[in-house]
Order: sequence, then structure tokens, then C-alpha cells
Amino acid sequence: MSSRRFPGKVLVPFRGQPLLGLVYDRAVEAGICDAQHVVVLTSAHPSDDAIEAYCREHALGCFRGPLDDVLGRFAGAAVRHGGKWIVRLTADSPLVPVELMRFVAPLLDESAWDLVTTTHRRTLPKGMNIEAFTVGALTRALEDGDLSDADREHVTAYFHRHPEKFRICNVWLRSHNHSALEYAVDDPDDLARIEDSAGELLAAMPWDDLEAQTV
Repeated sequence: MSSRRFPGKVLVPFRGQPLLGLVYDRAVEAGICDAQHVVVLTSAHPSDDAIEAYCREHALGCFRGPLDDVLGRFAGAAVRHGGKWIVRLTADSPLVPVELMRFVAPLLDESAWDLVTTTHRRTLPKGMNIEAFTVGALTRALEDGDLSDADREHVTAYFHRHPEKFRICNVWLRSHNHSALEYAVDDPDDLARIEDSAGELLAAMPWDDLEAQTV
């Protein structure tokens, strides 16, 4: 809720539903994990009490951790909820595609990688990306002792900085590059720009062109 450019944005309505609720519903619809393991991660700062209240009202899973250590927040949630993989979606990306999540899901079953990402080599628009990493890789990163403030804020930055330490799989579009397009909600203008055309944008993406490559 403490976004500097757009305070409170994750609970701002998008096509009749708060951004957070829409992304949550997309994750459940994709079936990438059991619904009870879809969890909202927010901070323990009082400014995020509204997020916890929203989750309680709508029976959504919620975990609260450090405001300035998002990576630590993920680690705390992993301890609380268990599991081998963490799939990371951001609540300011209302167009995160169900089709992309369903493409990624079988890659996690193969267990050949520490990180499955669409951002090591970007071909998808900003706001249509997904990352998944193992709890084991997260533990190794935390134990390394070389984490910067940026690593703790951006969660997977450490993995990308050290590809020699992790097995990384990048999901990309073979014949298209839409990385210059921006569909994340960073400010109120973004919300207005994409709200009316959200369905058309998702339908126009070439999901049959997705491919997984080892980095």
C-alpha cells in the first residue's frame, strides 16, 4: 500500500475488482497449485493492515513480513506454508496470463531448475511475467551472505546476478518480442491506459509461441 508513485494501488479497482483480487483469482484459475496454497504476501507495516483486512474478508491466504526485505518475506512464507516451489506473481500486474502460468506449471514438475523465469531474457511485456524458484535455492541465496538491498527488494535479482550458482530456465516467445510494451500498473495513468483493452491485449498475445530454454 506504500507505493510511492501510486499509494494503495493494489486495492484500486480494475474492471470492477481490486488489482490484488484479480491476480489472486487468476492464480487460482490457472491451477498451478492447490487454491489453499495461493497466498498474499504483504508487509507487517500498519499501512498494509488494509490488505490483511481485505484477505480476511474474502477468505484469502495472507502472510505478513518485513516491509524492506521482500526476499525475507518470501522466506518466512515458505517456512509457514512449506512446499518445494514458490511461484511469484505481483499484484500490480492484472494481465498476468493464465496461459503463461499453465505453460510454466509442468516445468516445475520436472524439477530440473532452481529458477523458472520470463525475465532473464525478456520477450513478454512488462506486467505479463512470472517467476518460480525453489525453496532450496532461496535458502542458498540467504545463506550466501552476498545479498544487496536491491536483492532483498526485488526477490530474484540475486539469482539473475549469479547464473553460475543456479540452474535457470527462461520462458520466452520464439518469434516475437513484446518486451517494449508495458502493462504493469505503476501509476494511475497506467491503470486508465490498459483497463479498457485488457481482454483484447491478452487475446492478441501469441501464447502458442512460448518456449522454455536453459540459460
